Amino acid sequence: HIVWFGEEVPMIQTAVSIVQKADIFAVIGTSMLVYPAAALIDFVHPDSPKFIIDPNIPDLNYEITKIAEKATVGVELLKEKLKELA
Repeated sequence: HIVWFGEEVPMIQTAVSIVQKADIFAVIGTSMLVYPAAALIDFVHPDSPKFIIDPNIPDLNYEITKIAEKATVGVELLKEKLKELA
């Protein structure tokens, strides 16, 4: 599915419900600047680890582990970080 700029995000409430129950939150390939999807991080439990994978990570006011890589490399690094948490 594609959501164009200015369009409503389908199922955003469903996404919020899922995020609220997440043990881990990972964002891959986004600037975290486009709302309402960027606001999903606000619904993550404070104790849940948060990760962002993107070559151009913006300054974020969140406690989040930053992996400044393309998705193909970043997901492999994320897997290693998740193993450390286990």
